[in-house]
Amino acid sequence: MGLLLQDASRDDFFNFVIIVNGLVFGAAVLLPILPSNARQWWRITGLAVACVCSYLLANIVVAHYAVNDELAPSPVAFQLSGLAGAFVVLVGLLILIPASRSWRLLWMIVVAGLLGGWALDLLTTAAVNTKKLVTMPLGHAAWQMLICIALHFGEFGTRKRSGP
Repeated sequence: MGLLLQDASRDDFFNFVIIVNGLVFGAAVLLPILPSNARQWWRITGLAVACVCSYLLANIVVAHYAVNDELAPSPVAFQLSGLAGAFVVLVGLLILIPASRSWRLLWMIVVAGLLGGWALDLLTTAAVNTKKLVTMPLGHAAWQMLICIALHFGEFGTRKRSGP
């Protein structure tokens, strides 16, 4: 992970990659959720900010555990980071998109965040152990896909919308 490296230029690069990952997630998964009549610039900007914040928060959680666990984050750190990122996305969606809210959606997001964190842990560990960092983005893709599935099957926005 970028935060595990000590070189500042590498940290800047990995922070850039984190921001790009968040924006790609927003464009690929969250932007299509916006109803066509709600695609105002402030909602799109808000979703982009929520996505980037979810990735930054997830990295902060992992980095916190990396420092406390002598640069070896535990699987729990990755699961907490996946969960934290999922909640930031959910809160951003609930604030920016007037849609139905349900306990089912909340539980789907919790499960997706935990499973996505587990996938991140497995694929990041594999990338570090094999020195093939190309597998690391697969963890991010798995997390993104699980959040997308949770939003779909959690029925985010499928009921009558209220508000503007």
